[in-house]
Amino acid sequence: MILTVLINPYLIRQIKVSGWKADGQNKILEESLMIGDSGVYSAHIMKILQGEPFVIGFSGGIGGRFIKNFLDKRRIVSDFIGISGEPKMLTTMTDVAKTKEYSFMSNGYEPAESDLKALKHKFHNHIRECDTIVFAGQTFSPRALEKAEEVLAMVEEGQKAVVQAGADNIELLSKYHPYAVVTDVEALRRLGLDGIWRPTETEKLQKWMRTYRIKYFFVQTPETIYGLSRSKIAYVSYPPKDKTEDIIQSSILGGLAIGVQRGYLLEKNLQIAGAIARQVNVRSFPDIIRRREIDQAMNQVRLKEVYNEKRGYLET
Repeated sequence: MILTVLINPYLIRQIKVSGWKADGQNKILEESLMIGDSGVYSAHIMKILQGEPFVIGFSGGIGGRFIKNFLDKRRIVSDFIGISGEPKMLTTMTDVAKTKEYSFMSNGYEPAESDLKALKHKFHNHIRECDTIVFAGQTFSPRALEKAEEVLAMVEEGQKAVVQAGADNIELLSKYHPYAVVTDVEALRRLGLDGIWRPTETEKLQKWMRTYRIKYFFVQTPETIYGLSRSKIAYVSYPPKDKTEDIIQSSILGGLAIGVQRGYLLEKNLQIAGAIARQVNVRSFPDIIRRREIDQAMNQVRLKEVYNEKRGYLET
């Protein structure tokens, strides 16, 4: 079982109108609701790769039921804490007549101290059943950051934490020696790194990994996923696509969690990540991705090695 902590999931609501009137009633032409980048997709990927995710987190309102229903339909076991309010929602409104787009973002759940304590107890109740723990989601509230430290401190010797890190929490998460990290370029800048395109920067990042005993570090960019271990660096590319719902990072987090649980090496983990990115990027909610599509895409992924400990840098 892979214990998956769902942090701050959000929904995306897309609305189309024609000739938006600020002072009148507007008729909606089209409307859709989908789940944004979150641990929901991490759990989905784990499940189709024949893993057993067990999801915990907060759930409230219509949005919370929408997320719970998505998991239930895929037979993903969850144990949520009921909370007041709705999850964070990005609403995009497109005026097709004026070709303009407006966007609105709600704050999402604001868990009280008692809610955070309940999550901590739930984590404690389940952690001993798992050898792999996933922290999925990039954004913490300041109060949740404090509680996250208490939760992370419960991860025991021999258990492997796989985390999705953003610029606001990568330093905190690294202190607790995660086994693997999935992140983006903004988080690297928070660490004082100007990307990972030059040997000087990758050397700094590998030093960071050694300091915090991180075995795998994956960085997603719009067309590439870089994978680093302490002795190798490689990358895979995938076709870019302009989509409102970029769910690649949380999806490859699920694939990496399976790889960590099964002891895969960097190359295989990176190939799986590339296959997931290729397929997820061309599909639309709720028809996300199937196992056979990952298997097919594995044959299309071309891994390029940049560095290994024996031969040094092969490509710069």
